Amino acid sequence: MATLVTGATGYIGRRVALRLVRQGQRIRVLCRDAGWLDPEIKNSPLVEVMLGDLGDAGVVRRACADMSGIIHLAAGTGGPEILDRSCKIDAHRQSPAGIAVFTFSNIADSRIYE
Repeated sequence: MATLVTGATGYIGRRVALRLVRQGQRIRVLCRDAGWLDPEIKNSPLVEVMLGDLGDAGVVRRACADMSGIIHLAAGTGGPEILDRSCKIDAHRQSPAGIAVFTFSNIADSRIYE
């Protein structure tokens, strides 16, 4: 089993993905543009790169399939879409795959809580 990491092209997600790979963990990264991935992540045999957007529920379902955990670190550009994307991936954490661990971290835009 592997862990899904969202936000692997960002500041925190990149570091988390690198740490997991360096520990020998298998991961799947979901990103819109693989060109932004760190070469160590992109070229690792432990990493499956999946292209897609968190705004697409079908992509989220496929990304969560067969994962033992999710580390959700993807950020948005602000506003309601952050909550929308977060809710979509959160809704799939109890997928039939039996995902045991779900971690969410997002401080991209505190204005959404005002």
